[in-house]
Amino acid sequence: MFEIRSKRVTVLPNLSIRVQSGSPLAAEKLLLEAWAEPVEPGVWRLDPTRAREAVERGQSADDFVAFLQHCDSQPLPETVQGFLRTCEGDGKALRSRGEAWLFDCRDADTTAMICGQEQLKDLCHRCGETRLAVPAAHLARFRKVVRSLGLGVG
Repeated sequence: MFEIRSKRVTVLPNLSIRVQSGSPLAAEKLLLEAWAEPVEPGVWRLDPTRAREAVERGQSADDFVAFLQHCDSQPLPETVQGFLRTCEGDGKALRSRGEAWLFDCRDADTTAMICGQEQLKDLCHRCGETRLAVPAAHLARFRKVVRSLGLGVG
């Protein structure tokens, strides 16, 4: 059990969070609902989709754990700790590297020729047999080098 101000809450091994007395403040309720689905008044169930999205938005599972253990010396159930570790890892599985342009090359040989150019190796990335991805920040330089090879860039 832990206490959030005057509220007593129990975190259960089945991923449920139950308010035993009192009610969460608006900010506390928002935090709970960022990580868990309300199931009934005063009860939330940790939800993998909500938890991953919380991590994507920059929230930390460690901060949420600290919130849950605010006034409790007892550790969270292992199932809850494992759930939060997994969601934190899954929520960071992919990172956006910004916008990119996707180009279809006329054939695999053209794609290979472009990717083989020393000047272009850091400006584009092969995405299959005839596709290239070019980060938006490198687009002007990519176009200039490709055109110097005698190829048009539409």
